[in-house]
Amino acid sequence: RLIGLAPLVKESGSEDLVRIWRCLGISDHLHNMFGGEGARGAVHRYFSPFDSPLKAFVVSLTALLDLENRVSGLAMAADDPFQFRTEGGPTGVTAYSLRGFARAVKRAGIRSLEYHTKRGDFERWAHHSLHDGGLAKALKGLRLSGMVGDGLREAISRLAERRLRETTRRP
Repeated sequence: RLIGLAPLVKESGSEDLVRIWRCLGISDHLHNMFGGEGARGAVHRYFSPFDSPLKAFVVSLTALLDLENRVSGLAMAADDPFQFRTEGGPTGVTAYSLRGFARAVKRAGIRSLEYHTKRGDFERWAHHSLHDGGLAKALKGLRLSGMVGDGLREAISRLAERRLRETTRRP
């Protein structure tokens, strides 16, 4: 779960959340949860600030769930990442959230943007993965307008940035 948060934490743009994510990845948390017997168990219990491995687990899980909630609220996490492609295959640009999508649109090639717009991929992703019918409807409007080129990039970028401001909360 912690490793799966990495792209969202990065896309959040928050140094505080990156620091918290890194702290949660320190092996001490796992050692504090070790419930084994013998010499290894005694060593872990001696250095653990917790009364029991169960308490260490509950505290670590609570911190992880709090981080997940904060990251999701800041970045508007998607159920599934959006992988930018062209007719020739993947471009290597992926978005895991609306915040990441807004940034990726600026990096993705025009051919990729036109490809996904023409197919309705952006609107489907917004509807099914972001659960944002309003953004999906706006993206459909772009598709139906027939817009192409840099104008398309600017329009998608404006829509994503506006929706991000409307729907996310700051830490």
